Amino acid sequence: MTIIVSKILRLLGLVVFCPLLGCGAGSNEPVAVKGKVYFRGEPLAGGMIIFSPDPDRGTNGPSCKSVIHEDGSYSLESVNNDNIVSGWYRVAIAPAPGTIPPPSVEHPEPAFPVHFRNPARSGIHREIKMIPVNIIDFNFDDA
Repeated sequence: MTIIVSKILRLLGLVVFCPLLGCGAGSNEPVAVKGKVYFRGEPLAGGMIIFSPDPDRGTNGPSCKSVIHEDGSYSLESVNNDNIVSGWYRVAIAPAPGTIPPPSVEHPEPAFPVHFRNPARSGIHREIKMIPVNIIDFNFDDA
């Protein structure tokens, strides 16, 4: 009888603690994140985007990064080739040299704000959800 009770308690322990350790249903499912980056209405034609887990909102795990292509598109990959973790992220965007449009009458200052290059200072936050493909676009009309 003691052996049966012991086995039941171990089984209950697995049922309770397994999801907390990340082995719950769906936790190993791959999550993809892609989108486009626009600056003043035009695709940002090159650069880098980084999603850094936001521990203030309970997200831990690897950072994710992508090259921003000439059409402004990106597709995240985790830094350590792990699955991308769902949760909240701080985002940094750094345009490639020469990709920012020249000054115009509407926008005499061509610079992309420097603080956007640092995830801790950018003020940009996005949530990656546990769905097969997250589409997350960025539009910097007034930057």
